[in-house]
Amino acid sequence: MHELSIMSEIMDTLVAESEKNNVTAVRKVFLEVGDLTFLGHEQLKFAYEVLAEGTVLDGSELVLETKPALVRCESCGYEGELNFDENPEYHLRVPDFSCPRCEDSVTIVSGNECIIRKMVADVEE
Repeated sequence: MHELSIMSEIMDTLVAESEKNNVTAVRKVFLEVGDLTFLGHEQLKFAYEVLAEGTVLDGSELVLETKPALVRCESCGYEGELNFDENPEYHLRVPDFSCPRCEDSVTIVSGNECIIRKMVADVEE
C-alpha cells in the first residue's frame, strides 16, 4: 500500500508548514491527485485519518481532486486526455501510452503528480 508512505510524506510537510505558520487547527486539506499516480482515494483518506491522530491535523477533512492524464503527440500535434483500458480483468484502469489520434508515442503533460493545493486552518495571532 504505497498510499501510506505517500501520505506520510504529505503529512510531514503539512505538520511542518503548520508549525512554521503558528497553526492551531487544520480544518481542510485540498490534495490534487493525478490519474497516473494510481493512488486509491479511499486508501489515501484512511491513511490521512490514521496519520492525523494526535497532530494539528486531527479531525480535519481531506478533499481529493483528480487531475486527468494529459498527453502531447509530437507526430500529429494532439494534446488532450490519455485513453485508458477499462478491462475488468486488470482490476484497475490501464493507460494506453499511444496517441488516440495517430497511435504514435506520446509525452505526458500532466496526471502523474500529487500536489497539496491548499490548507484551511486556524492561526494563532
